[in-house]
Amino acid sequence: MVHNNFCIDLHTQEILVTHPFTRISNWSSGNDYFHMTIGNLVRGSKLLCQTSLVSCIFEQICYMIQCES
Repeated sequence: MVHNNFCIDLHTQEILVTHPFTRISNWSSGNDYFHMTIGNLVRGSKLLCQTSLVSCIFEQICYMIQCES
């Protein structure tokens, strides 16, 4: 089973980049933000999202990572 995370252009709905969940090297969250590093911790891609749905996103990523292993 292959699961991916991806970034989508807000206006065109075009997929900009896709990575497997197994490439997530670090993530953290607060009350209204979610931070994720994909790839190497030093030179990896970093994503910072501000959202009220942090707990939902965090739970989904944890679930997908467990399914991959």
